[in-house]
Amino acid sequence: MRGRNEAAGTAVVLAVLALIGALVPVLDLVTGLLAVVGAAFGILALTRKRRRNSRRLAITGLALNVVVLTAWVIAITTLVGLVLDTYPPTTPPEGAASPGPTAPATPEIVYPVTLTVELTGTVPQVRTVWLGGLNGEYRDVAAEALPLTQEHDVLLTDAAFSAGDHFSVTAVLDEADGTVTCRVGAGDRILAEDTASGRDEAASCRVTAFDMRDYRQGAE
Repeated sequence: MRGRNEAAGTAVVLAVLALIGALVPVLDLVTGLLAVVGAAFGILALTRKRRRNSRRLAITGLALNVVVLTAWVIAITTLVGLVLDTYPPTTPPEGAASPGPTAPATPEIVYPVTLTVELTGTVPQVRTVWLGGLNGEYRDVAAEALPLTQEHDVLLTDAAFSAGDHFSVTAVLDEADGTVTCRVGAGDRILAEDTASGRDEAASCRVTAFDMRDYRQGAE
């Protein structure tokens, strides 16, 4: 009889200790272990020959330990979930590409070209001259005396080749019986030439970046 009562009593005592330990911050970690041991004692008391009093005590101890163990498992699971939410894993998700080293930007290659603009004609001057393009803005110059020779430095880039940029010059006549000729050259070669005659007529020369490709002076 004493063995049955001792096992049932131990189950109840361990259940009470587990309940008390759950309230203490440090001891709550071993509460589950106490509840497991207490449940084992409760089962042991029930499997022996027992009287009604010892049976009731064993059932009470077993039930208390099961309740404590269940509450402990729920509490530990909740605590682990809170910790994982607070400190998420730092490893990248599966399939995510790791950022590689950033390659330095390749500087654009620039090729300088010197163009020579010539205006000649049978009149002493033209009314208006428009010229420019590529890297510079177009300029409107009034009443230029003839003949006129100018050099213009332009810069060729890969973007200029792709976009089909160009340099142009246009000379507008004022005299009705005059003529005007424009030429745009690079080195010893004429890249564009045009002649116009008559009042308000215009001679226009247009040179694309592609036309200047053989006259690049080198990369800067």
